[in-house]
Amino acid sequence: MTTAQPSDRPLPDPRDAVAELARLVFDTTTMNGMLQRVADLAAELIPGVAEASVTLVIDDKPGTAACTGRLALDLDESQYGRGHGSPRGRR
Repeated sequence: MTTAQPSDRPLPDPRDAVAELARLVFDTTTMNGMLQRVADLAAELIPGVAEASVTLVIDDKPGTAACTGRLALDLDESQYGRGHGSPRGRR
């Protein structure tokens, strides 16, 4: 996640975000759609965050499953390239 200058927009209540996620069902929402909503809500809820992403680790390889913008994706790829972002990435 990246940080930005404080915004004048009010932050949503985290309880509302959790309730929204609990209402999502796979009958009407894809996994990609759900992960994108998680990233979007993280960017909305965490003060000072400009962009956010969700990383999935499959076979010890991290990958960005959802992001709110190009900067988040670029930062993730830079992190993965340096061997970070996965449980085995800590050296």
